[in-house]
Amino acid sequence: MNDIFVLCVAVISAGFLLAGHLLALYAAYFVLPEIEEQLSDCKLITDAKAFWGKYSHPGKMYRYSMASLVLTSPRLLHKHGLIDVDQANNLSLRLRRWIYIPSRLGGAGLVTLLIAMALAGRLW
Repeated sequence: MNDIFVLCVAVISAGFLLAGHLLALYAAYFVLPEIEEQLSDCKLITDAKAFWGKYSHPGKMYRYSMASLVLTSPRLLHKHGLIDVDQANNLSLRLRRWIYIPSRLGGAGLVTLLIAMALAGRLW
């Protein structure tokens, strides 16, 4: 395996990381209001909106990450009384994709970047 191949893999994986982050930013700014509307009884999101405010960047990113948490572990959060599990399960597939796809793109980019860096360290 040569250095150019490892460099190309690292650049492509960094592109996946950047694409995942940009998609998450777009979703946090333009799709999150729809998600919040459908998760109106979710204590995690309503409390975050009250604490951070509706328009701050950290608040939007925090609420986006809380929406991701709601979709990944609804039973655990329902057990603690933080969400309504019926609302989480009834979230439309179109809105779920705005949470799943950016995180999977970022995760795939991170894993491949770490592998490329490990290979580069082994070569040099």
